[in-house]
Amino acid sequence: MKVEPGRVFGLDVMRAIAISSVLIAHGALFFGVRPFFNSIYPYGYFGVDLFFVLSGFLIGEILFRSLLRKRDKVGLGTLGNFWMRRWLRTLPNYYLFILINIAIAFWFAQRLPPIWKYLVFLQNLNHPPSIFFTESWTLAVEVWFYLLTPILFFAALKIAPSKFRISTLLIIVASIIVVTIVRSRDVAHLRPLPLFGARMTVIYRLDACMFGMFAAWVKQFFPEWFPRGRWIVFAAGLVVIGFGIFFVGHPGHSVFYRRASFTATSLGAMMVLPLMDSWRAVPSGGQIVVRMSLWAYSLYMANLPVRKIVEHFFTGSSPLVNCLVFLLFCFIVAELTYTFFERPMMDLRDRWPFRRRPLEPERSALENQTAGV
Repeated sequence: MKVEPGRVFGLDVMRAIAISSVLIAHGALFFGVRPFFNSIYPYGYFGVDLFFVLSGFLIGEILFRSLLRKRDKVGLGTLGNFWMRRWLRTLPNYYLFILINIAIAFWFAQRLPPIWKYLVFLQNLNHPPSIFFTESWTLAVEVWFYLLTPILFFAALKIAPSKFRISTLLIIVASIIVVTIVRSRDVAHLRPLPLFGARMTVIYRLDACMFGMFAAWVKQFFPEWFPRGRWIVFAAGLVVIGFGIFFVGHPGHSVFYRRASFTATSLGAMMVLPLMDSWRAVPSGGQIVVRMSLWAYSLYMANLPVRKIVEHFFTGSSPLVNCLVFLLFCFIVAELTYTFFERPMMDLRDRWPFRRRPLEPERSALENQTAGV
């Protein structure tokens, strides 16, 4: 399989791990909520946070390059171009699976929530989403992050161009601190897990993307520091991730640990980035990982609708058979979606008529490696 120029294999590994974690967690539901699911679920929790941090990192790289390339000539057109390419990468799959979920809801005679909220990403802005198209909560988090962060950075560049480095750092750090404080105020009251509460609410989760943005900031302004000690930082990041996963899976612990688990998974994911970003060459057999990464967005969108259908048609089968059928059909649907819809949409985006100059292959690869989750 031909690998896109400028694609970073280590980041593909992260995407493959993230989507695998989500699939395993959702597949574990076939075995019942307790006790097996409780031991597997935290890995799906981490997988989503890994997606958030990775998206923040990749979007940060694109945004810093766009704003700093010709900082004196940056205008609203720069933001428009950024948003147009982001929406054309993210929204087609999203709206396709809204239609698919509507069809499944009609098939199962389920009551639909206000669909207009899903069309404009308001389904979980300040409250948890409904059970309809539940996985869309992550797309809402990312879309609001894509919308607000460029505005803040653009304003920082226009107000004080010479202070852009420090002002963007302050925006990133302040965002993480404010969101953490606001979330911590409420998450203590959620029992037993913050699944349908703070975890799935946009205003409580924007900090996860900002951790990735912080890594992009360091790489942009201190490129010689970014890879230093990456093995030590990577090992420390795994420890922090383990801390977060453990306390997500053991909700009976103190309020402090339940609060800290949110930050720990994002912080740990950020800490593994320097090493993974330096892993460029695709090893023998690595094409499977790249393929998983390419499928990741479609896999994420497809897995819960597939699980509903498998539960409907395989009610008498063993949990293991259901889980295997679920995984098989997830990959089939993802391959069809990626080949016949997602990839053509990306090709269309790269040919859109308002683009004024050729796109650098590395930027195109970065954009393709970051998609909604």
